[in-house]
Amino acid sequence: MSDPQTPKSEKPNPFEAVPIEVTISVGRARPLIRDLLNMGENAVLMLDKRIEDPVDL
Repeated sequence: MSDPQTPKSEKPNPFEAVPIEVTISVGRARPLIRDLLNMGENAVLMLDKRIEDPVDL
C-alpha cells in the first residue's frame, strides 16, 4: 500500500544534500581578558539577554 499523502512521482530535491551551518546565539558578553583569566570553576559569565529571551538563529 502506498501512503495517500505522498505523491507517487516526487522528484528528489537537489538541496537536500547541501550541508549548511547553523549558529544559535543565546547572548553576548565582552569581558576583559583579565576577568576571563580570573574566572574559576563554576563561574558565571553575564550575557546581554535574559533567560526568557528568544535565541538568535
